[in-house]
Amino acid sequence: MEHVMVVPFWTRRRLLRGALTPAQALTCGACATALLLWARLLFTETSIPIVLSGVVIAPLAVAAFVDSVCHLLPDPLLLLASLAAVPPLLFLAASGEWRVVTLACLTSMLALGVGLALSSSFSFGRGDAKLLAVLGVWLGNPVDLLAAVIIALVGASSYAALLLLLRRATRTTALALGPWLVSGAAVFWVVGA
Repeated sequence: MEHVMVVPFWTRRRLLRGALTPAQALTCGACATALLLWARLLFTETSIPIVLSGVVIAPLAVAAFVDSVCHLLPDPLLLLASLAAVPPLLFLAASGEWRVVTLACLTSMLALGVGLALSSSFSFGRGDAKLLAVLGVWLGNPVDLLAAVIIALVGASSYAALLLLLRRATRTTALALGPWLVSGAAVFWVVGA
């Protein structure tokens, strides 16, 4: 029988995978949140749910960085991001916006289902599937999520083409999709929502 080492869920090793120190992770998350909220203020009006939902980017930015280094999206960071999406939904529910809350939850479940289906058929990771679910609840509806995914895929494919042109990669080189999905969602959250 093979010995399997179990890593506790809430440890630095499980959260950051050696890609960042805790201080670097906090700085990354805080800077990403400040930058995203500042950019959003430049493009649209702000409200309490918008400010609350901007906090979701903090654990997503750290997860995207870890994914870019380790090709792995840490579950604890995705859980933190999904928990950060709850306060704006609670605020909307308290305001009587049940339709918006229901649509966000349905979008998240649909995104997870599509992501898991893609992970069983293509080289799409299960972490990417869970990330899609978090992005679905953050962006709130399937149209916005699809737009963010399209932005991410255009960016990732352009980057991959550039790497191929520069001979820094081959057709079989793995490319972490998490940073592109987070970036696409952040761009859409700022300018498209």
